[in-house]
Amino acid sequence: MIHQFSDFLSKTDPATLIVYGLVTEPVRVLAELERCADDLAPLTNSYALLSKLVDELRFSSFGWIDITFEQRMALNNSSDLFQLCRRKLLRSVSIFSNPTRQFIDGYLDFVLAQTKTFKDELEEYGSGGEVYGAVDWVFSAWLPLPHAHILLPPEFGHNPPQFAEVDVAFWHDGCLKAVVIEDSSTPIQSKQRRLDYLLDNHPFLDLVSIPKNRIAEGHFPEDAFPATFSRYWEGLALPTGPAPPII
Repeated sequence: MIHQFSDFLSKTDPATLIVYGLVTEPVRVLAELERCADDLAPLTNSYALLSKLVDELRFSSFGWIDITFEQRMALNNSSDLFQLCRRKLLRSVSIFSNPTRQFIDGYLDFVLAQTKTFKDELEEYGSGGEVYGAVDWVFSAWLPLPHAHILLPPEFGHNPPQFAEVDVAFWHDGCLKAVVIEDSSTPIQSKQRRLDYLLDNHPFLDLVSIPKNRIAEGHFPEDAFPATFSRYWEGLALPTGPAPPII
């Protein structure tokens, strides 16, 4: 079966399909998506369909968090809302993938700490300084996609469709940031072959390789990412909460 999706090597409409979260059979998810391929959202709580036309994925992006507007308004403040985001995100991480969980936890702590480190700047940033507090900007941070299965072009293999796996993916500045947590064990040969193909052929991908022992230290490896990644509020006029209503 050759899948219907435009792949990242397409010369006319390059796109990247990522199935993420607690998914054991991404091929089954792909089959379900192909049944409604003409009416797909760019982001849900199980997949992201990325192209150069898709905005950067942030916590404020629509689709990833299944929370109603009423549920969101019932929360008293941005800190409570961010904790809800944390719980929802960590539920998509396998209990058997401790390094991935440690990375996500460290990242969430980091983006929240940034709102305290740059509190004065954020309270005056953009055009909402008198309305928004510094912590409101935390939802402008980049959305991590754990256990990212990235669909490979049919040229690699299509019966069944093949996916390369990375521990976490971000869509930032028109580029796919693929986080791979390295350990000392020898990877499965077929899994490594798929990953190598992805790294060698994807036209807008940056590999972020992080040693497992560094993740275990409990701190987000800020220096492994560009400066714009840490200052995630730059370029925005106002902060927006998660799951903004469609108007």
